[in-house]
Amino acid sequence: MSRDRLPSSPNARGRRARRGVLLGFCALLGLLSLNGCEELGFGGTEGSRLWREHCARCHGAQGNGSVAYNQHQYLTGINLRDDDWKFGGDDGIIVDTVLQGIFPAMPSFDGTLTEAQIREIVRHLRTLRGD
Repeated sequence: MSRDRLPSSPNARGRRARRGVLLGFCALLGLLSLNGCEELGFGGTEGSRLWREHCARCHGAQGNGSVAYNQHQYLTGINLRDDDWKFGGDDGIIVDTVLQGIFPAMPSFDGTLTEAQIREIVRHLRTLRGD
């Protein structure tokens, strides 16, 4: 009798099932690496990493705004993907706004982020906006 025709034992079926799960997991990881997994917090640019760390809490992962709870109050981060910008939307103004903050809604990032890091964030924001 050939090996293919032998009845399979419960242990053999379990090994095949585990192997199938492992192969499926590997395939999923491969797809994520091909498609990018910025949304999961992996990979991406320095600007996207800084955005997630310093900006996304209030402005949302995609820049369309969100609500954050801070010190017993709700703060609404504005949508940065539209064209309705109170202080203007050129790169220099954005860098100055991030450095200085907007009291009381947005903290100053002077001393937290360098100007080069803020410029990386601005590049990422331009990508989110499709500019």
